[in-house]
Amino acid sequence: MESLPQDPAVEELAKARVEAAAIEITRDPNWGLSPLSSAPPFVAIECPSDPLTMTPGETWRNARPGIDVLPTPVAHPSFYRTFVFVMPRAQIEQLLGGLSTRVAPQEFREMGGDVSIQATNAIYVSPDELQNRSVLVQQLTFAVGLKSLPDGPRVDGTRPTPAERVYMGRYPGFAFCVQAVGVDPGLEVVAKASLETALSQMIQDPDWKLLRRDSVPPIVDAGCPSDPLVARPGVKFNGGRPQGNIDQYNVATASFYQTFVFIMSPEQIHSLLGGLSIRLAPQEIVWAGGDVAGEETNAIFVAPEELADSPFLVKQLTFAVGLESPDPE
Repeated sequence: MESLPQDPAVEELAKARVEAAAIEITRDPNWGLSPLSSAPPFVAIECPSDPLTMTPGETWRNARPGIDVLPTPVAHPSFYRTFVFVMPRAQIEQLLGGLSTRVAPQEFREMGGDVSIQATNAIYVSPDELQNRSVLVQQLTFAVGLKSLPDGPRVDGTRPTPAERVYMGRYPGFAFCVQAVGVDPGLEVVAKASLETALSQMIQDPDWKLLRRDSVPPIVDAGCPSDPLVARPGVKFNGGRPQGNIDQYNVATASFYQTFVFIMSPEQIHSLLGGLSIRLAPQEIVWAGGDVAGEETNAIFVAPEELADSPFLVKQLTFAVGLESPDPE
């Protein structure tokens, strides 16, 4: 951890407060499930790099980089998983573009080609918040992954778009996005949590490692970069397969996500898919030049009431990632 501007007294206090908060999060029932639980938390004064949010020329909104920001990846992330920066609250708000999120990316790791993923993160706290144990515990819980970061509206009332995600290229593992279509947008938060639970069950499948995408964990984001392909003008589906001309919707490059999850009413799903026997459909068809195009991204369609049905979600996810073939019933 580090204070900006540097103040040895503040840093010593911060170290003690963060250590106490770190001990508290290790008492969380889910701590034992975390890969970090193999060793006790360690807190040191001074960080190996300045806040990524202070990089000249980069703008941030709600602790996420702007759409044109491409953080420079590193070949080898630092020793630390989480950086804790102590600075005035006004400076935090200026750097992060709002206070609704206080955990931000810090370092990105090269994955080969044009792909990089977040390797470390940073927590931003003000000096007065060092006295507030609950604030520190909450931020550490987010930072170490015991809870998902809120993905709701920014402080200015707008929502972060998938284009503003902090990743570049395609995620090397399985990435899912969830989008409410024609139903309560608040269901995206519920869907995100339900899918994360279902994914934790699915990766126990003995064949999971055969997919060769287990080097990084599957992730779920709220908000998808495009609307359902099945709902676009001129497109009709029968049993989850397209009928008619969909070439006009081919894309040059697939999105960051491998699977889109759309939350819709049962009536909408039935109307779009031409029946409920198959709940998986193509989403992005990538044009490779000439007459060559192929499906790169798929979509799952789930009704609000099915979000509580974990076996149903696991089944749909196994279809989406290819653990099972989605043959018609």
